[in-house]
Amino acid sequence: MSEPILRAYGQVSSDNSSAEVTTDTAFMVASVSKLFAGSAVLKLVDQGVISLDDDICDVLPVDYDYTACRNPLWPDTKVTWRMLVTHRSSLIENIPEVNGMLANYGPTGGYLEGLAGGNPSCPLTDVTGFYRDIMIDKETETTVGSDLDFNWYALANKTGGVWEDYEPGTRTLYTNFGIGYIAALVEYATSMSFPEYCQEHIFAPLKMKNTAWFRESLPSGVQTAVPVSFVGNASDVDNTTATPESLYEDIGHYCYIDYASGSLYTTAADISLFLRSMLDYGAPTLWPVALGKTAVECAEPDTSSSECEYGVAWSLLKKLFAGEWLQESAARLDWTDAAGHNGAEAGIQTQVVMFPKSGVYAAVLTNTNGNDENASEDLVDYLMYYANELVNPSADDDGGKDSSAPESRSGALALLLLCLTAQILLASLQN
Repeated sequence: MSEPILRAYGQVSSDNSSAEVTTDTAFMVASVSKLFAGSAVLKLVDQGVISLDDDICDVLPVDYDYTACRNPLWPDTKVTWRMLVTHRSSLIENIPEVNGMLANYGPTGGYLEGLAGGNPSCPLTDVTGFYRDIMIDKETETTVGSDLDFNWYALANKTGGVWEDYEPGTRTLYTNFGIGYIAALVEYATSMSFPEYCQEHIFAPLKMKNTAWFRESLPSGVQTAVPVSFVGNASDVDNTTATPESLYEDIGHYCYIDYASGSLYTTAADISLFLRSMLDYGAPTLWPVALGKTAVECAEPDTSSSECEYGVAWSLLKKLFAGEWLQESAARLDWTDAAGHNGAEAGIQTQVVMFPKSGVYAAVLTNTNGNDENASEDLVDYLMYYANELVNPSADDDGGKDSSAPESRSGALALLLLCLTAQILLASLQN
């Protein structure tokens, strides 16, 4: 197999004198993190600890109230691991605010000019305590948000509780809260912390040496990109005299308790190792091929392949982007088992895709939401024109260039690279 093409552009913060980004710079990857939460669930299946259709109640302490694992409106309907990784658990989308503050974020006074509150420092690690307290009617004990005087369960109940008003398994609702719960459930199932479990069973086997759930847990000396916000006007982008300091400002590093849903730190070099393994469905390093294929095949029961949205945390590209994104740029790739995920947080925008049958994957990691909320998608789209040619060269008379790729694409790429501090990764791996 050929080696992946790794590229890094820009600087680690809005300060024009800050260090240059490298392919070993760690970025928070937002919801791309969910792929690794899903991988932890698959690893538990591989080890025989659970099956995807097991009731999540089975791993909870026996003295926990049923509201920690059952929707009170449907107490006889079990909530399974499969429902969690396909966003069909009926758990709420996000953790509710506390008087306009995000008490699940830290540090206090950080995150978009003081929106975070109740947590003086990062990381936030008490994931089992937090989910216990917000899902069970009891006195709050968790350290999360402890600087504020409130009860997590009572807070959630003000807006209807942590469960939606539909039966688990019958509807899809993208849920950060639900994926975040996976970290707590893995801890109950294994008696290991979720970061330790992932390090031992996912990151270390793949040799992802600069990857961790918490920035503070990265190896000493690893450079991290600071989340940055675009504060200029759209017209400023074309102004050649505009400086980075006039267009961007640092948001700063932050954290949140439902970290399994979005706050993984990794690098272009490391995520390449994960995606390269997934071209072979994670086998043999993580699990057998048959199990790995379930990650990128429809994991939603009683759902037709054309309507299915999710595998095991992976977004299935045929469903989500039918007739839209990548349909032209990746037209000659084999879309069988094609999957990916995007990510967006304050100062973060990321995107990964893979086409296992064509041996192609691509990722874009950026530390700004920039002046264009679709920038990471646009960059991957451009990379797919290139991958299209690598895998299936066209027979055009222009030296093999794909005439379907518009001339403006090169200009758009240059513009986006100038405007984004970005790591860009493209790999076409062929036997």
